[in-house]
Amino acid sequence: MSSLTRIMELIPRVKDTFSLFKFNKGGDAVVETKVVPRRIIHSEEFFTQLGYLVELWKFIGVNGVEVIVHSRDAKVVPELIKRGYNFYKVVERKLVLNRWIAEGPSQFPLHETIVMAVEALVVDDSGRILMIRDKQCVFSSS
Repeated sequence: MSSLTRIMELIPRVKDTFSLFKFNKGGDAVVETKVVPRRIIHSEEFFTQLGYLVELWKFIGVNGVEVIVHSRDAKVVPELIKRGYNFYKVVERKLVLNRWIAEGPSQFPLHETIVMAVEALVVDDSGRILMIRDKQCVFSSS
């Protein structure tokens, strides 16, 4: 079966759940369990749909998938781990798991970083620029 034929089979299966997923700035697919209907999140249907969507995302060139699990949905974590998702971070009572689906090694950052920048401009009374300074610092969470 060709890839295109497989994709055409998958599209009708995910049409109702595709809108539950978003894409982050890096182009990775993201789902938050809180937006998935309760009847789906606590059933095998969630993992079936997620599997179909991963196939579609691979086909269109998405590199990674991020699942944000809210505390009330914590029982999905063991199954996500079985399916290749890894712990990434904890943010405000939410656990973030990710999975690299592109070819090659994962390009997910190993930890979060914050870049801080400060810029300064010194101007004299006549409006001439005397000095410009730019300083950046990267803070790592590891």
